[in-house]
Amino acid sequence: MKNNFKKAFSLIEISMVILIVGILIAGISKGIDMVYDMRLATARSLTDKSPINAIDNLELWLETTSKESLATGTTSFVNVENPANKQAIGRWNDLNPTTLNSTYKNHASQATSGWQPLYVQDGINGLPALLFDGVDDFFSYNGNFLVNADYTIFVVEARTGAVTNNFFLAGSESTESNNLILGYSLNTTITHSHLGANKIENTISAYGSPIPRVHSFAFGKNFGKESYTNGGQKISSSSQTTPLASYSNSSIGKAYTTNYFYFKGYIAEIIMYSRDLNDGDRKLIETYLIEKWRIKL
Repeated sequence: MKNNFKKAFSLIEISMVILIVGILIAGISKGIDMVYDMRLATARSLTDKSPINAIDNLELWLETTSKESLATGTTSFVNVENPANKQAIGRWNDLNPTTLNSTYKNHASQATSGWQPLYVQDGINGLPALLFDGVDDFFSYNGNFLVNADYTIFVVEARTGAVTNNFFLAGSESTESNNLILGYSLNTTITHSHLGANKIENTISAYGSPIPRVHSFAFGKNFGKESYTNGGQKISSSSQTTPLASYSNSSIGKAYTTNYFYFKGYIAEIIMYSRDLNDGDRKLIETYLIEKWRIKL
């Protein structure tokens, strides 16, 4: 009788321990969810208050935290306020507020389900980003506004490997000055190119782990090409004044030079203007992006 009592008491104790552990796990999970929700709410607030809308000649604005940013589907797309973790994304919605008619928004889209990037909730510093697999994931968008034009482009990304020709923005032309190419041409090199010799390059440290970066790329027919990483030192060339002559099949995550290359890593925000911004406006946007994505300088 005594032994039976001890056995029963042990079972009760075990049940209580299991219950307590379950409550603790649930509490921790809820706490993690609350932290994520707070981060997302802060990012959305920074997005709403950003200086982007107040700067003229905004052409394209893609980002991953807003309720209106993303859509799923293939032939038709449905906006999703809060996608599930690792859900495939068919359309990255243009948030440009100066384009009032939604029919003319410059959305980036991918109709083939197997080529769609994945939404990852903890993509960049605890905030959602789109993960491109480096194999076949990409979006198409209309980049014609960049042809024969000055421009300023901002990209927030974090590559996930030491991949050569790891470009986050590019097109399909193979003729010099006919393809905008932005990204990692080598493990330690970021390139800003119109294809061919028409390029400038920025040396960075070799890949060790995903490191989020804010890139700024500017072009003007009167000053050439400029690029900045995390708002730091300017890399420039005043001889690189040849504008894009064309820009076929403008893509996010896919490039063609002598072969097809696909970006391997996270992309969280892309902003494009059809003019070269002055230093004050450029720094305003860089500060917004660095704060929002919690980039370490």
